[in-house]
Amino acid sequence: MTPQILTFLKDAAKSNGPRIFTASAVSGVANALTIVIVTAAAQDYAQMNIRYLAMYLLCVGIYTITFKYAMSQTARDVRGRINQTNTTIAGKIKRADLRSFEKIDHNLIYTTLSENTEIIFEASRLVVSCASSTLMLLFSSLYLAFISQTAFWIATFLILCSAVGYLHNQKKIEKELILSSAKENEFFEMLDHLIDGFTEIKMHDARCTDILENYLKPISNELKALKLRTESKFLNNQIYAQSFWFLLIASIVFLLPQISSTPPKKVMSITMIVLFNLGPIATIVASVPIIVKANFAIFRLKSLEEKLDASADFEPTSPAEPFESTHAFQSIELRNLYFKYEDPMTAGGFSIGPIDLKIDANEIIFFVGGNGSGKTTLLKNIAGLYYPDRGNVLYNGMMVNQHNYDHYRNMMSAIFTEFHLFDRLYGLTDVDVEKVNALFRMMKLFDKTSYSEGKFSTINLSTGQRKRLAVINALMENRHVLIFDELAADQDPEFRNYFYEVLLKALKSEGKTIICSSHDDRYFHVADRIIKMEYGKIMSGA
Repeated sequence: MTPQILTFLKDAAKSNGPRIFTASAVSGVANALTIVIVTAAAQDYAQMNIRYLAMYLLCVGIYTITFKYAMSQTARDVRGRINQTNTTIAGKIKRADLRSFEKIDHNLIYTTLSENTEIIFEASRLVVSCASSTLMLLFSSLYLAFISQTAFWIATFLILCSAVGYLHNQKKIEKELILSSAKENEFFEMLDHLIDGFTEIKMHDARCTDILENYLKPISNELKALKLRTESKFLNNQIYAQSFWFLLIASIVFLLPQISSTPPKKVMSITMIVLFNLGPIATIVASVPIIVKANFAIFRLKSLEEKLDASADFEPTSPAEPFESTHAFQSIELRNLYFKYEDPMTAGGFSIGPIDLKIDANEIIFFVGGNGSGKTTLLKNIAGLYYPDRGNVLYNGMMVNQHNYDHYRNMMSAIFTEFHLFDRLYGLTDVDVEKVNALFRMMKLFDKTSYSEGKFSTINLSTGQRKRLAVINALMENRHVLIFDELAADQDPEFRNYFYEVLLKALKSEGKTIICSSHDDRYFHVADRIIKMEYGKIMSGA
């Protein structure tokens, strides 16, 4: 068995491990004893032997009970371990640093937690079955040695030859699995273009044809060929192992009587033992491909956890931090802040800074500039989602560092262009439904969705309406600072005017500090300050 799946099972079973192993061992021995009883009873079948029948039924009963216990307990333990792994990975996602997390393929997380965990579960059950079958084979071999040492050595020689060849072939198959996994990732990357770029593809037949015919289909065909080749090698290896078993039967029936003085009745008993073991052998051989795949699945789970560990964010070292919501917000200050975003696809990247900026309480600030000028990157630094490579961030004059970044972020609500809309007001308790309804009216959404039974009736809205619903979520959080990244960009002209001329002013009157990025120059008069950016630097307004 592969070490990784055994280690996984050991971690999953914990204190139940010895009981599962004992149950598997007992089931294997009980199964082997049925062979002894059957072969003994077959020596004299002129009349029914009640004693042999009772012993046979007892062994079958013991086998059934112990095997069922081992399988069901393994299933419970492995499901618990998989659930623990899922929640651990979810927790690591929560602790991830945004800058690093953006580099992780999100589809990898979904496939790792769905497909791979099911393979591991199935393989875990097969390992228990294989353990029982192996012990049955071991005790059957001892019984075979008791009947005929010559038959035992013939069987041992052929089984060892089979095992050596089987394991050699298995190493080649593992290499094929690595190639298949890499090609599968390549296929899903191309599929992402088809799904995420659906609108653009519908608008461009040549692009659609190029992606499908020149990339997706060839990769899919290569993946198909790899998988078929791998499955063919799995099948050939199974047939290879089983052919040795047939060779063993032939050796017992035809060769053994020629090289030893084994009586015909013993030859019949030996043949019966060999045939009886065909089932356990088939179980082991058929289980190996799934166990090998499970080994790779565990490797992928560990790789994902390692990636998430590498992207781990700072953890607050103390629950008592200076940035409490009861303290009046005074200012956020950036001092000589510099941040560089590395582009893994090129040798270069994008940087902002050095930036010196102070944002005072109850200000409305607009960051303006062309696309790629660094507005969103700077907003993410202000929000504490990106950490500056150099320079400092101060909140109310206090230094923001690795010990309090998490608390600092919780002083703000932010809606970026790539926002996610939640179906509930997660993290909020005792939600004031009347306030939510008032915000529906304020955001012109009262006839689009509603809030009942702790969730929004629908979030299947237009992009502009989804942004408005995200604003409601942000306002329910009731934090000092609001960050809006191009929030008005997807709004209709009427609501855009309302957003700038009414909503922002109303929020300012409530004491909120509002930081926006905007291209709407006709509404620049609403801002207390306009900060212009070009090429990652502040050109004016600081």
